[in-house]
Amino acid sequence: MQHIIPILKHSLSLTLQHFFPLAATLLSPPKPHKPHILYVDGDSIPFIVAKSTSSFTQLVSHTSKNVKDLHPLVPKLPKSRSLEDGTSLLSLLSIQVTLLSNSGFSICVNFNHVVADGKAFHHFMKSWSSLCRTKGDLTSLKGLLPFHDRAMIVDPKNLELCFLNEFWNWPSEQREKTKNDPLEDKVRGTFILSHEQVQKVRKWVSTKSEQNIAKDNECHEKSDEVYNFAFPVDCRNRFGFPIPSTYFGNCLISHSVALKRDALVEENGVLEAIKAIGNKVKELEFGVMEGAEKWISNYRESRKLEQRRLTVAGSTRLGVYETDFGWGRPLKSEVVHIDASGSISLSDCRNKEGEVEVGLALGRAQMNDFNAILRNTMKNLQNDEF
Repeated sequence: MQHIIPILKHSLSLTLQHFFPLAATLLSPPKPHKPHILYVDGDSIPFIVAKSTSSFTQLVSHTSKNVKDLHPLVPKLPKSRSLEDGTSLLSLLSIQVTLLSNSGFSICVNFNHVVADGKAFHHFMKSWSSLCRTKGDLTSLKGLLPFHDRAMIVDPKNLELCFLNEFWNWPSEQREKTKNDPLEDKVRGTFILSHEQVQKVRKWVSTKSEQNIAKDNECHEKSDEVYNFAFPVDCRNRFGFPIPSTYFGNCLISHSVALKRDALVEENGVLEAIKAIGNKVKELEFGVMEGAEKWISNYRESRKLEQRRLTVAGSTRLGVYETDFGWGRPLKSEVVHIDASGSISLSDCRNKEGEVEVGLALGRAQMNDFNAILRNTMKNLQNDEF
């Protein structure tokens, strides 16, 4: 560990010189001033070194584990501060390296999503790992330096003002309040879908859709309880003008679909969900910013009504397991916040190209039920029992 920490710190310092917004501060001044990210020379981030008696083998396994097992590995972001004029200041990044029972170590990053989307964050992680692996060789970043110019983002509908007004009119105590599920008796599991299984699912969906075309209008809903599914959309190639793939910041929007509970729990509930998501994806062809004026108000309304919401964290396209600090690829990558945020995580898989890794957190009894349903479903798909 005495050899590892200096290398990690030195390479991180070099990396943050290029990804400086991560070391900056988010300032939220009173209206009418805009929230903004301010970087000052000399800004730094918390870098914590810790030890844990947790089992390395258990933590990197795909078996169910208590959600709290990962919490000691997660660094806290510094508490927000306030200036006399009412401006709030918020740090954006914190990192912790934890030695695990002399068997290995974890690198856990806690960051505020306002500074970067998933693609930008993993660009930072890959750059840091590259400089660590090459002992600080800056040529390893050639052609991969982050692009920071916000001026290239065109806003013909003046959505900035629309979003600012929504932000200013949203009480901070409501804006910052999150509805977290209790973590007692909650476990997290990792599920691997092979390329073959993914293809089987696609075939099943196609077959079922053809069988149920005539039944599309026969859904008799009896409940008003609404479930929302939100998924991220990378907009770097969707605005009609080029945005570099190395753009650092947020170039991400969230689209969602809503279905009533009765439609989901019926025999063809999965098909109803897939159809709704597919229709929403098709709508993106008409413009990813369609209806953007109402995004925040619609989200506030769904929270007010306490509608259930499932969101997706991550993507299979981020190449999580390609991040190599010089000691090989990580044995396990986790999105810790899914245990409290009502999300599932998606990523590529470490061992085989084309596989999908899904992370999920549920109550212990629910997880047992989910495991049984998934095993039975995959068995039926494998045997072509549609």
